[in-house]
Amino acid sequence: EISGFGDKIKGSLAQVGAIVAAGLAAGGAAVVALGSQMVNAAADSAALESQYSQVMGGMKATADKNLNEMAKAWNKHPSELKSAFSQYVAILKSKGMSEKDAHETAYKYLNATVDANAFANEDMASTTARFMGGIKGEYDSLDTAMVDLSQTMLNDLAQKEYGKKWDTLTVLQQENLKTSKMMKDHMSSGVFGQGTKEADSYANNLAMVKNTWNDVMVSLGNKALPKVNELLKK
Repeated sequence: EISGFGDKIKGSLAQVGAIVAAGLAAGGAAVVALGSQMVNAAADSAALESQYSQVMGGMKATADKNLNEMAKAWNKHPSELKSAFSQYVAILKSKGMSEKDAHETAYKYLNATVDANAFANEDMASTTARFMGGIKGEYDSLDTAMVDLSQTMLNDLAQKEYGKKWDTLTVLQQENLKTSKMMKDHMSSGVFGQGTKEADSYANNLAMVKNTWNDVMVSLGNKALPKVNELLKK
């Protein structure tokens, strides 16, 4: 398995492999713990990929390309971006947006998420939850993400931008107002662009190591998962 990961990290993985082998040799709890980690990682990965493929629909190929490019620019693991992006697209579509509009709006949320994540120095899941709250209308959740929104403010913006009350706007118009205000807040507070500026940060590199280890567990767990499922059925 190690030989497939490239010369650059072969040495490190070989050392990890030796540690794992020693743990397996010890038997008992070590075997159970490692096996559990492998199978759970494989199951979580399969669930994410299934959800992602389902939500992306006919735009999956484009999303794959865009998210992979973003992952490289931000030094983020693709699975973190897939998880956040899937949640945004799914909830926006559930609110009545077309697939195309949902994807375009979700990219705006993803950019804001990565910048806020770098600024707040927290895990991606927590920052994603803040912006999911914002999409649902729970604006207090965005304070730590350096975004100031309220229903009164959005009502005023709706009148100014569209000459209509907030409640009469389309979902696309409402989300355009939100993401536009988020961009202005991030520009004025200096948060805009933090995702790129802090791409090589300790937090990012640590998260990448954890996610890469998880990839190793997934590759091994994929072989064991079908057998474990059969045992669970029995």
